[in-house]
Amino acid sequence: MEVIDIQCDSDLKAKFIEVGVSEFYKYLPARFENTRKLAYEIMSMFGIHDYDRLEYRAVVNFFVLDGLTSEKNLPKFTNVYGNSSPSISIVKKWATEFKRGRTLFEDDPLETIEKVYNITCVR
Repeated sequence: MEVIDIQCDSDLKAKFIEVGVSEFYKYLPARFENTRKLAYEIMSMFGIHDYDRLEYRAVVNFFVLDGLTSEKNLPKFTNVYGNSSPSISIVKKWATEFKRGRTLFEDDPLETIEKVYNITCVR
C-alpha cells in the first residue's frame, strides 16, 4: 500500500523528479519507513549508496583512529548532524568494525542480501 500512496502523492512525484532516485527516499515522510528501508537495501545491493551513512562511517573511523570512544563520539555527531545523526548502537557497531581492522565504509553485499531476502549466505 505504501507504494500506491507514494504514486498518488503529487508532492512526492514532484520531489522525485527534482532530486532523482538515489536522493528521493530521504524525503519520504515517516509513514513510508518500510519503503525507505527496502529502497536503501536494494540500492546498496547494486552499489547505489546512502552517502550520509558512508560519511558517518568515515567520521567514526576517524574517531577510532584518534582514540576517542563511542560515548564521546555521539555528542559530536549530534552537534554536527542534529537529528540525522546515527544512534549510539550504530556508532558502537562501526567503531568495533574499524577497531577489528575493517577499512571499507560500504555495507557487506552478503549482509544486505541476507537482510532483504531473510536468508543466510554461504561464506
